[in-house]
Amino acid sequence: MVKFSLLCDQAHSFEAWFQSNESFETQQAGAQILCPHCASSTVRKALMAPNLASPKTRARQANSIDDIASEALETAASSQAVPAADSAKTAAAPQTVMQSGEPAKQPNMQQMLQLARQLHRVVAENCTDVGANFASEARKMHHGEAEAKPIYGTSTADEREALAEDGIPFAQLPDLPKDN
Repeated sequence: MVKFSLLCDQAHSFEAWFQSNESFETQQAGAQILCPHCASSTVRKALMAPNLASPKTRARQANSIDDIASEALETAASSQAVPAADSAKTAAAPQTVMQSGEPAKQPNMQQMLQLARQLHRVVAENCTDVGANFASEARKMHHGEAEAKPIYGTSTADEREALAEDGIPFAQLPDLPKDN
């Protein structure tokens, strides 16, 4: 995943995540990226400073985790079971993380853990567990060799890297500590 600073033709700045630079370019060419301020689809990359992970940068990134988790839960809960054909479009869409000028929230580990547990629960209730066959099942559905349906399971780092390189959309859920 890669994060870009973006500008619309109305000079609104925002950040968005993409699977790759090619994914950004494809979505830009198809006018699929919308400014969260004015909904303009005329969007370009803004000049970005390199991410040197200073203490200020790490704090800003940590603050955006609450927003990401909340958005993921709202999306999962509202869609219930998203057909895989539609989920590929959804997974490729950029997710606005932090808009410029917006005050940062203070991270709360207990709330983040609770949201992550809820996300795991929604996925388990609405998707089919394919276990260690996740990568091969995702690949089959992507190529039309298997029925498209929402799935979850486990995969190795190498399998996830291969899926990403092949442009097969997926999301990795955070690992959770065991309940006490």
